Amino acid sequence: MSDLRDIWRIGAIENKANEAYRRLYEHDEARRNLAYLEHTMRESRSEIDGLRAEMQELQRRFDEQTRLIEELLAQPKEESHE
Repeated sequence: MSDLRDIWRIGAIENKANEAYRRLYEHDEARRNLAYLEHTMRESRSEIDGLRAEMQELQRRFDEQTRLIEELLAQPKEESHE
């Protein structure tokens, strides 16, 4: 009877060891996935920063063009002498 209990205990220990190994693998996989997501997030932020800078430059140019148009419209019109 003692031998049977020992076999069950050994089996239980092996099962716990296998489960721990599986959890370790899952933990490592989750860590790799997290690292990939962090990398992707940094790349996305960099891309967004570049787009933001480009939009700010376009806004600056638009504002400058609008200012020039308003100046032209504010100038007195020359009458044509035909």
